[in-house]
Amino acid sequence: MSALPQFYEGTPAREDNFMVAFKTSGTISIGNAVYLSADYTVSATSASTQTILGVAITAGVLAQPINVQCRGIMDAVIDASVTGGNYIVASNNTAGRVIASTGLSAGQLPTSYRFIALNSSTTQGTIIQIMSI
Repeated sequence: MSALPQFYEGTPAREDNFMVAFKTSGTISIGNAVYLSADYTVSATSASTQTILGVAITAGVLAQPINVQCRGIMDAVIDASVTGGNYIVASNNTAGRVIASTGLSAGQLPTSYRFIALNSSTTQGTIIQIMSI
């Protein structure tokens, strides 16, 4: 049995986390990594160059408000193998999913990464926990 929680509509953020309500510019599912696409509007990430704002903890369609967890420990869906301790970026292949960054060498400090993986998985579509840094 996995220790990771599953996504449920309306699942509250943990007490030490911070969430913000945003409008959507399209369909967003629970667990999608999102970026700020316009003023107070989010879209599911679709390129590793987009800065992840947080992870959707409620779902919505165009112009509906959703809650986005922006700080703390959160659940995200991976698109490729991730190892605990990897810096996390948006996937170029599947909207709303995350991947491990390959842009840093050992000992380098992140300048544009906001999240780090807390656990590992090699299975695409698996939920992992990430933490804002």
